[in-house]
Amino acid sequence: MTHAILVASPPGSTTYVHAEAFCAALAQRAEIRVIYFAGDAVEVTQPQHSDILSRWLKLAHDHQIQLWVCSGSMSALPNCDIPPEIEIAGHASWVEASLSAAKIVSFPA
Repeated sequence: MTHAILVASPPGSTTYVHAEAFCAALAQRAEIRVIYFAGDAVEVTQPQHSDILSRWLKLAHDHQIQLWVCSGSMSALPNCDIPPEIEIAGHASWVEASLSAAKIVSFPA
């Protein structure tokens, strides 16, 4: 069963911590096609969150998960230097990915 995950809460928040733990556990038993960071969640690309970002990158690498950040949300950040493993995508890409997934899980702000 394939999953598409939407994370919109800021790094370090309770919801964000739950999203990270959920994705790590889910990846052990199911396929996660994409994790889409939108809204405040794109702050994970900022230098002060490099430890959190490294965990997402490892999860993505270990389980062949695509990591996307919302193009609109990224435009509001001062430092948009993201690793090449993360793709900048718009909401249309998210909608397309979510339509092809069996389940969608959302972690709102």
